[in-house]
Amino acid sequence: MQPRTYLKHLSDFGGFDWFVLFFEADFDEVAAAYESVAKLSLEDGRWIEPSASLFDPSGTVVELADSPWSAIFHSVGRDLPLDVGKFMAELNSRVVTYEANDTAGVVELKLHLPDGTTTRYMDATDVDAENELNDDIGMPPVSGYKSNASHSEFFREMVIPEVNLYCDGQGGFVVPREQRSSVGRVRFSKTIPGG
Repeated sequence: MQPRTYLKHLSDFGGFDWFVLFFEADFDEVAAAYESVAKLSLEDGRWIEPSASLFDPSGTVVELADSPWSAIFHSVGRDLPLDVGKFMAELNSRVVTYEANDTAGVVELKLHLPDGTTTRYMDATDVDAENELNDDIGMPPVSGYKSNASHSEFFREMVIPEVNLYCDGQGGFVVPREQRSSVGRVRFSKTIPGG
């Protein structure tokens, strides 16, 4: 991919597709399971100073400091397959999936429990966007979701810090200085399919 500057990498992806997961599990266990399920080889990343040329963080596992959760930036700006069901079963923990498709303009924020229960969370913008799409294709209004004020509120309640993650494409990662204390280790794959 050509270098791109991304303004945010969690609550705002600038219109690109994304698929981010959060596992309420130990970072090392999450990284090992991700390697196995996604069939990737992960390496330790390093922290660098900001640069002008930054890439998307696809294939990156992040340790979230002072939180029981670990984050996986599985795909940003591209569509990469992942067997999430197999992944969730392997770790047997609560999982949050956060994804969007720029073409449809629909955001999906879901909490999955180990017992198989899944709850979709939507704010007013999500509901409006999906209802507009449903109306265009003759589908009924969206239903079966739990309303929340914003995605940020959901992440705060779950004790998941929002971070902006950038990658130099060579194993160097950076977050804004004020967010640096929110993240610990980073592991990444050099061989992302379609990259």
